[in-house]
Amino acid sequence: MKGAFFLGNREFEVRDMEKRPLAADEVRIRVMACGVCGTDVHIYHGEAGSAEVTPPVVLGHEYAGIVEEVGADVKGLAPGDHVAVDPNIYCGACTPCRDGKKHCVENAAVTSAQSVSSFNARRTSTTPAQPKRQSKALPSIKPVASL
Repeated sequence: MKGAFFLGNREFEVRDMEKRPLAADEVRIRVMACGVCGTDVHIYHGEAGSAEVTPPVVLGHEYAGIVEEVGADVKGLAPGDHVAVDPNIYCGACTPCRDGKKHCVENAAVTSAQSVSSFNARRTSTTPAQPKRQSKALPSIKPVASL
């Protein structure tokens, strides 16, 4: 798989990356579209974003794609399904999570187009692995235009 690594100083380099084995509850997604988050823009310009990163790093966590592979315990998604990814993994155990105020979560991680990561870790690649619960099925649609 490929990843677009941010090298610092407004430079990127596409590199090959190794696919790691899927966990039983994960799906591997072929990324078809990835948004540019405000944090990514700040990092690109050498500013602090909401996530501290140390280059080389692959940016990006707002994306959609097609399921390529599913882990042994995954139900409800299959290869070929179109999905959007919720990048926020909430702990589900802290008081804000239990009170339905996930935006105030005490223990969170962020999925990315590379793999599940904490805010200061890894980001976008072409075929990341994600927890199934972070992948929301979409209706299959034909693209209207090629970018």
